[in-house]
Amino acid sequence: MKIMWVITRSINDYNQDGDYFVSVFDHKPSVEELKKLLRCGDEYAKNLENGGGRYDGEGEWHHLTEMGSGVIY
Repeated sequence: MKIMWVITRSINDYNQDGDYFVSVFDHKPSVEELKKLLRCGDEYAKNLENGGGRYDGEGEWHHLTEMGSGVIY
């Protein structure tokens, strides 16, 4: 089974309806790749590399999820 790494964005908003697709990689992205993609700092990228989630009370945050090909998210 082919493994992919999916980045999604969550928003702290009453009207939000689930996570939003941002990007997919065919390998686990490095901190440098995450910093370039999201234009974020080292700490945020390191948090995301470990799965992500709300980092410091921000209104938007990201998740990194390992997914198999053809698996429902």
